[in-house]
Amino acid sequence: MRVRLRGAWCMLACALSACAARDMRDVALWGNTNTPYASLPIGLADLELSNIVLATSVDGSLHGLDRASGASLWSLRARVSDSTFPILRPLVASFFGKEQRSLQQIAAEAIASGDPAMIKTLQTNGIYIVEPSSGGDMYVLRAAQDQGIQVPKLEKMPFSLPDLVELSPFSLRSDDTRIFVAEKQTQLVEINLFTGKIAAMYDSRDAQVAHEETPKYSYMHKSDADAIESPWVYIGRTDYTLTVHVRNDPEAVQTLRYSVYAPNNADRDVAALWESNPQHDSRAMLASPETNAIMCFDMRLAKNPKRGAQPLPPLLWKHVLNSTAVDIFDVVFAPMAHASLLRPMVVPHSARMLPEIIAQQEGVGAPSTYLGSAGSGALYALGRARFPLVETTDHAAITQPGHEPLITSDSLAAFVGGYDVSNVPNHIGVPLLDTVGRGMPRIGPAETLPSLPASPGFFASGRALVPSGYITLRLLGAALLLFVLLRGYQVIHAGRAPVVLSTDALLFEETAWDDKRHTPKPRIPTKVPESSEEESVHAPGEDAAKRRRRRRGRRAGATVSARGNRAETPSVPDRGSDSFFSHAPSVENTELPANTLLNANDNPTSLQLSSEVLGYGSSGTVVFRGEFQGRAVAVKRLLRDFVQIASKEVSLLQSADNHPNVIRHYCQELTPNFLFIALEQCPASIADLVERPAEFSALSPFLEPRDAFLQITAGLQHLHSLSIVHRDIKPQNILVQQKPGNKLRVLLSDFGLSKRIDGAAQNSFSQSMTQPGGTVGWRAPEVLFGRHPLLTNDGSMGDEAGRLTRAVDIFSLGCVAFYLLTQGGHPFGTQYEREINILKQCYDLAPLGDTCDEVAEIQALIKSMIDREPANRPLAAHVAIHPFFWSAQKRLAFLQDVSDRLETLEREPPAPALALLELNADKVIGSDWRRAFDKAFLDDVGRFRKYDQASIQDLLRVIRNKKHHFQDMPQALQKQLGEIPDGFLFYFTRRFPFLFHHVYETMQQLPVLRGEPAFRDYFVSDAS
Repeated sequence: MRVRLRGAWCMLACALSACAARDMRDVALWGNTNTPYASLPIGLADLELSNIVLATSVDGSLHGLDRASGASLWSLRARVSDSTFPILRPLVASFFGKEQRSLQQIAAEAIASGDPAMIKTLQTNGIYIVEPSSGGDMYVLRAAQDQGIQVPKLEKMPFSLPDLVELSPFSLRSDDTRIFVAEKQTQLVEINLFTGKIAAMYDSRDAQVAHEETPKYSYMHKSDADAIESPWVYIGRTDYTLTVHVRNDPEAVQTLRYSVYAPNNADRDVAALWESNPQHDSRAMLASPETNAIMCFDMRLAKNPKRGAQPLPPLLWKHVLNSTAVDIFDVVFAPMAHASLLRPMVVPHSARMLPEIIAQQEGVGAPSTYLGSAGSGALYALGRARFPLVETTDHAAITQPGHEPLITSDSLAAFVGGYDVSNVPNHIGVPLLDTVGRGMPRIGPAETLPSLPASPGFFASGRALVPSGYITLRLLGAALLLFVLLRGYQVIHAGRAPVVLSTDALLFEETAWDDKRHTPKPRIPTKVPESSEEESVHAPGEDAAKRRRRRRGRRAGATVSARGNRAETPSVPDRGSDSFFSHAPSVENTELPANTLLNANDNPTSLQLSSEVLGYGSSGTVVFRGEFQGRAVAVKRLLRDFVQIASKEVSLLQSADNHPNVIRHYCQELTPNFLFIALEQCPASIADLVERPAEFSALSPFLEPRDAFLQITAGLQHLHSLSIVHRDIKPQNILVQQKPGNKLRVLLSDFGLSKRIDGAAQNSFSQSMTQPGGTVGWRAPEVLFGRHPLLTNDGSMGDEAGRLTRAVDIFSLGCVAFYLLTQGGHPFGTQYEREINILKQCYDLAPLGDTCDEVAEIQALIKSMIDREPANRPLAAHVAIHPFFWSAQKRLAFLQDVSDRLETLEREPPAPALALLELNADKVIGSDWRRAFDKAFLDDVGRFRKYDQASIQDLLRVIRNKKHHFQDMPQALQKQLGEIPDGFLFYFTRRFPFLFHHVYETMQQLPVLRGEPAFRDYFVSDAS
């Protein structure tokens, strides 16, 4: 007894430790998941771009601008912005001596005393300058000799100020007179996005809250009935301070300060997702160093700079700040788990290809770095890597011939301007942060710095090096805990009779999609074997006081934690077709005969099993024909060893099967040797109908590929809305049933490899590196690679390795769609070459040309679905509303609506939308679209007005006018064009097969027009 209790306590301690570690991790990453701040799992389509842009400036101010016009919405000015929160000090500063004098003060004192020796010593040794951006790069400005003449020389150091802060404290072996110490302070500021009012500021010492602006009720209760977005947003600020002391010379101390604003670290995955797909907005913004302006360019007509030089894109607006702009941020709104409002998140703004286009404009001799003067009396640097418009600035006056490169209080402005910069070698051979003072010793021989991390961006990992001995101890401790856990489990369960799972907790309310077929289910009694008091363990759902009836239709993001599905189980290796409704002769059976594994003790009490085997699956799974409460069902029998995996599958089925395109789950029962799961019975799979149509002649004639594709997409969209990723979409796992009217109902099945997206990443899940899941030939490239680098924190494997998203299902769905439309084909070739072709992104979509009339649309859709980059694949909701599934009436109405809207735009000069429409017109309609029509049609067209034969807009106008005046045309011409809508639309699309797709893609790139009410039904999913 004592041994058993000791084992139980070990298990309890381990479980509590694991839960505590898990909860601490979740709180550290996402905060309390029960608060309104917790976000739902996020994909790119879940994010809504705000019309507010945030910008920081060198003086420490924070600005809110209107994205469309550039108008200032609010501005938090440095130092005087808010007396309650005096945190907005300049981003760069440099001080010398105990009195903390600025460079400008030292220069003024040198001139006043008539002794410039101090300032000359400072310039000779080097003035160290920081770049006030996310990198914090360091430069050194000193006077150098060039053919006997002193000239200013600006060099870039091989490390940044944050690098030195991370390395501190240290003192170089070659010069122990200098001691480098530093500090790093972080702050998180909560501000009202719409007004700029600071609500709270948190740092390591204090938390300052403006009680009249507290946002704690704003998330949960809408003060405005029409509000859909929360106003409160977090932005972080990190302050770095590096101080260099000189032994026995207190006056020689030098201090460098550098601060940077950055997004909330908890939103790093959202920021990485946003940066990985820069096509979310057609506007690109850059800071102009010389004019203190932020400039916004229209990128809709910009092309890839690698294809050749091009002029600068059109300038949409320009906004001038009080000081030089440094960083620009977008704001996106994301859904929250426990509130109806959308939560704003700050993410870095991407200038897309604009820097490369600017680089093409400048010739040889353009400056590469700009020096400016901050209000603190310090110089700051802006490199062209982060500030491309530096190349458009003029060189500093001090670099011109005839100027004495001596800093004075009057000549400091002469140092402002462009410089040509060289790089300092990666060692300390130059004076490192030498300070002013009489008789300052110099750093001796070159000494290599310790290994430096890369300059931290917005989301540098910041992890310290861990000794290998510490790692070994951690591993030994983990092994010991595992041993104790297993031993405790064996002690507790020794000699204990198996427990039959209660099906009470599995009952659910009926759904409305098929109310005639299903009747309410009575509770099913289950028997629990007797056991001693010490050995009694309650089965799930056993205690009536704790039993709860499961609710249907809730949003999964709000219930992930409650379901307790955090522990992931290893994937079951795939063994060919593991569809549990395949016919036995079509599957290679290596299992023992089904009847030899079934005895009286193994028969379920609530299910009636026949001896007819419907199919075999992996890991000893057998599927029998059965009956449950008078309903024909398929009973999936699994070995008891795989109960944990099966329980996860059942849990996912319970939360997802209230959809007509997801397999229905009825009940489960556990016996001493097996777990039985009763599922909806289906006569065949998609693979059966496509590959063996003769054997399924009663069903195969009614398989309509386009409709089946749409039904699969609807089922997958439902799973993804519940944060469930199927991971094994393939024809064998897509089942069919016949409905009245000879229509086929298509269902997603086999959730054995499915996973619910975990709470840590909120939009991804981890995969096992040894068993990534899925079936050979149908897996996405990121599954084959075993990792997704866009979603890792620092590019390393680490704990974030193998994070995948819903996009893995979209890839498989694209392959299944190709399979359906081509009657068994695969975009990546034959069975044995698919995996290597997937890795090489070698596919062939040409066979789709013979499958339907909408060739351009389906090729573009499947191409996007099987894209190598997961972020480029569409969501299931977007696939479902793709024009490939539109009726002829809807397609014709779309062309008419587009034509009507374009008529309202200016033609001379052409509006950007018209210019985009006419882009590549010769590839869409040729040089003269009239050549595609006969004389009778052209005569009728020319009776009313003249058209531009090379214009897509005019061709759309012809289609629109002919539709409006169809009854006015001669009968012979009406018959030639065909009936509206099908025949009429086909008359034009067969002559211009790329016309509709081109018009649709043009509207996709025009978010303003696309968002108008007239086009909502074409581009917005009902699910969104």
